[in-house]
Amino acid sequence: MNSKRFFKTTIFLVLTFSLNIFCATGVENSYALPVPCYVSKDNSIKFTDLPKESKVEIYTLNGEKILTFYEGNNNKNSQAEWKFSEYRPSSDVYIYIIKKDNESKAGKLIVIK
Repeated sequence: MNSKRFFKTTIFLVLTFSLNIFCATGVENSYALPVPCYVSKDNSIKFTDLPKESKVEIYTLNGEKILTFYEGNNNKNSQAEWKFSEYRPSSDVYIYIIKKDNESKAGKLIVIK
């Protein structure tokens, strides 16, 4: 391989690698609010910056899956709500997992009645 072609290939690979690191296209920017959540004054927990084709699952600390309440198949980043009218949680600490393809992000939810 000649040196010019090697140089162009190397620059292309470095730029591609750098863009993949710094582009926020996955679940890294997604989060839940409010935390802690007071059931008496908050009607839901909102999840923001969910990537397209992602899903949100809620688990107890024992690892028991409570529900999957969002499976987004939209064409843009979006928000979702865990409405307490559909499933009323007890006061506890929960784990949420946001999944998209091979990526996932876990976080903690604190629910207080």
